[in-house]
Amino acid sequence: MALTTTAQIDPAVQVFYDRVLLRAAYPKLVHLKFAQHARLDKKHGNTYKWRRYAHLTDATVPLTEGETPPGQQLSKTDLTVQVSQYGDYVHITDLVDLTVEDPVLTIAADLLGKQMGKTFDSLMRDILAACASQTDAAGGSNGKSPTEITTADIDTVVKTLLNNDADLITEIVKAEKIQSLIRNILEIVLRTENLTELLKSIRTRASRLASIQVKTIQELLRLWG
Repeated sequence: MALTTTAQIDPAVQVFYDRVLLRAAYPKLVHLKFAQHARLDKKHGNTYKWRRYAHLTDATVPLTEGETPPGQQLSKTDLTVQVSQYGDYVHITDLVDLTVEDPVLTIAADLLGKQMGKTFDSLMRDILAACASQTDAAGGSNGKSPTEITTADIDTVVKTLLNNDADLITEIVKAEKIQSLIRNILEIVLRTENLTELLKSIRTRASRLASIQVKTIQELLRLWG
């Protein structure tokens, strides 16, 4: 039998193109959270100055009647930064815009915007890495220098930060909130017979506190104990 197959007549379009573009992974930009933001208006030069005053020492000496205390002097530190320009663009011909199925101009604008955010974050990261202090782990037992990190090393760093009045990034979760959450979850355990419904309710309530992720009943009982 003489069959006419795709070997004789192949389809004009052999590949189906999905117009829904694949999503690319992008990093979380976190370093700019620690930056001091400022605006430098036009015609005001290219250098910005900040000023910081030092704390006064504690007045721990009792006052003497009839005597003026010696007092203290103010001390300031000036910080300056010079403005730099950064930028980029994408080459796109008119023929690409006319013939390619994708909205290339929109895609390019979106990618350039994400590139700008990542550039700011990378520059801030480099500055932080260049000027930040470091503490080597010394509480481990592997005999190396630095050693593997231990709880004692973490406590040392935390104590150093607190002694220098470092700000916390997130709000402290108070103990009574955790206890109240666990009591509510245990009430659900006593009232719920369906395991799937139980775990769903636990996750819903636990999501209110980012520091607690209850996935199993065993973990719940461990937190309660």
